[in-house]
Amino acid sequence: MRKARARDVVGVGEVSPGDRLRAIRELAEMTQVEFGQLVGIAQGDISAMEHGKTPIGLRTATKITTALNLPVTRLIAEEDMLTLRIRVALEALDSDA
Repeated sequence: MRKARARDVVGVGEVSPGDRLRAIRELAEMTQVEFGQLVGIAQGDISAMEHGKTPIGLRTATKITTALNLPVTRLIAEEDMLTLRIRVALEALDSDA
C-alpha cells in the first residue's frame, strides 16, 4: 500500500484513517512526538494509529481534529462515523446495565 501524501488529505476515498492521520501530521510539518504533544496523545499511540495497528476511535479523532481545528471527517469518513457512534452508544448501554 502506498503512503499518503499531504495532497491525499483532500478526499477520504480509499485512503485509510492511519494514512490520513500521517498526511495531516506531515502537512503540519510535525514529528510524531510534536504532534502527540499538541493533541495530548503518546508518540507510540500516534505511530500505532498511523500504521493501522490501533483503530482511531471517535474520541481520539475528535481530540486530534479539535486540536488542529479540522472537521472530524478529515480523519474519519462519514460512513465510518455512523459505525463509531453506534459502537459508543452500545458501549454506554452496556456500562449502564
